[in-house]
Amino acid sequence: MQVLGMERGDGHIRFEVRYLSKGEGVALGACLETTAQVGVCVLDLFRLVYRHRFDILGLTDELARLKQDL
Repeated sequence: MQVLGMERGDGHIRFEVRYLSKGEGVALGACLETTAQVGVCVLDLFRLVYRHRFDILGLTDELARLKQDL
């Protein structure tokens, strides 16, 4: 796994650092997916407490869409 990438061109050098990437292995992909699921679950719990604020910001609908993808 290469963490640092370098690209040269037109008088500049661009560095790119990859910390986490789902394509780097089954274990890391499962970990990232589980982390996203936990995050969505926590937001769903906060929505119960702050329902009005979530509705105002349009987060209730966005959260429902995110839950379908996970």
